[in-house]
Amino acid sequence: REGSATDMVTIDIGGGTTDIAFAKNREIQLLTSFRFAANSLFENPLATLNTSNGIIDYYKKQICSKIAGIDKQNEIRPIFDELAERPAEMASFMFGLKDNIYIKQNGLDNSGLDFLDLLQNDEDFKIVFILFYAAIIYHIAKIIKAEGYDYPRHLAFSGNGSRVISVLSPNSKTLASFTRIIFEKVVGKPMDKNLDIIGLNSQSSPKESTCKGGMFDSFVSNPSELIKVYMCGNERLVTEKDTYKTILPEYQ
Repeated sequence: REGSATDMVTIDIGGGTTDIAFAKNREIQLLTSFRFAANSLFENPLATLNTSNGIIDYYKKQICSKIAGIDKQNEIRPIFDELAERPAEMASFMFGLKDNIYIKQNGLDNSGLDFLDLLQNDEDFKIVFILFYAAIIYHIAKIIKAEGYDYPRHLAFSGNGSRVISVLSPNSKTLASFTRIIFEKVVGKPMDKNLDIIGLNSQSSPKESTCKGGMFDSFVSNPSELIKVYMCGNERLVTEKDTYKTILPEYQ
């Protein structure tokens, strides 16, 4: 559907990693990946025991209480106990509850079970998602500046983790305006084109987009040559000559 998109950055947000591709004139310029994705919102990877998360702890009681009132056959409630100490998996489970097959097949009332809708209307937790999104866009902007790339005309989101982006705003134009501000601040020059964000509207299926392929290029003989890593603090991409000593003490 987006075959006319030429200057594009695709952002595939999973649970553990975010994978990004830069493309211009139907050619892939660069691929990169980093371990900062949806799970970063719902668990602490630095903790030995990852059993609690502020967002999940707050909402699982509310949602579990709603489930208790409609789940007469006790099919869903045991899952809450099973995932009690795995907050990232609990988050994924709660995001899927409104479309749960058991609930739909039995005609159960799914009002109050839309985790995404609850988060969209929560002003207290919204700052967390703003920081999450801004961090990813900031990283992309740093690469654009380091490599001298043109600004993208389209940002295309895919992957299950991308649904958390909708928490910021269900309006893609609002998100595009926010993104534009970050791009211009980091790169240091005004955007000379409109920015469209695709893949986040209510009709989109981010996981389906990933399965079908957000971007396809049959002319790349060795995709591994396109995979690069941005070196934070050094304002450039990593080269084969770089070692751990290259990481600046200030950044450490």
